[in-house]
Amino acid sequence: MKSWMLVFVVIIFVGCASYAKHHLDESYGEQEVRDRVVQSPVQDPEYFRDVKPIIDSRCVVCHGCYDSPCQLKLSAFEGIDRGANKEKVYD
Repeated sequence: MKSWMLVFVVIIFVGCASYAKHHLDESYGEQEVRDRVVQSPVQDPEYFRDVKPIIDSRCVVCHGCYDSPCQLKLSAFEGIDRGANKEKVYD
């Protein structure tokens, strides 16, 4: 592909991405922060029967505390709900 065609394709792509970014509010509405409400699986017997044994036997070995590189703690439901994070959870 000739270099001028590559530049043209890049300019078109960047233009379309910029246009879409500036019109997200029109397409999806204003940005708003909502409180996340997640039910704990304490009452869910399927979680304890099907999911927790797998997490305990496979995942908690490396992700049992915040010492893992991604700070993902899978030994408690709250850690699963919080997810991974690159920022230090504690010092």
